[in-house]
Amino acid sequence: KPKPAPQYFLELFPEGGDLVQGVPSRLAFKATDNRGWPVAVSADLVNGKGAKLESIRSTHNGMGFLHLNPVKGESYKISWKDPSGKLQQVAVPPAKPDGIVLELNHTEGGIQFNIKRRETESAPLPAVQVIAQTQQQMIYRAKVNLTKSALVSAVIPTEGVPAGIVQVT
Repeated sequence: KPKPAPQYFLELFPEGGDLVQGVPSRLAFKATDNRGWPVAVSADLVNGKGAKLESIRSTHNGMGFLHLNPVKGESYKISWKDPSGKLQQVAVPPAKPDGIVLELNHTEGGIQFNIKRRETESAPLPAVQVIAQTQQQMIYRAKVNLTKSALVSAVIPTEGVPAGIVQVT
């Protein structure tokens, strides 16, 4: 019985859950084979007209990220050659017309969060709650006011927090 040809997949994960038109965001990706094993990948971000906007490559275990500021009315794809040389394309999830974006960055003192909205419009939500938890224990909670600024940043202190995954919502 002949062995089936391997299949390859590229999954996309907008940081914070959704892309929002006019709000710069991070878009993570993960490339795997049909067994779930990671594969290294080099790819291009292209717009709906097929124009190359950026070249990207995985940095660790088939994973990486790119920055995207989605334009209203534009669509995007990731175009890549899988390890067998076959050209593949994956549609970037469409950006929502409004909303907010959550971005996280590791800093020396903890985890910096940025909550962003479009500069040109009033806040879709005047305020949001930011909650961080690890091992089902809340370690941080704050109310963030988005009415006066399109970007609000703060640091979640992590000193003394048990090792593990911190979930920020």
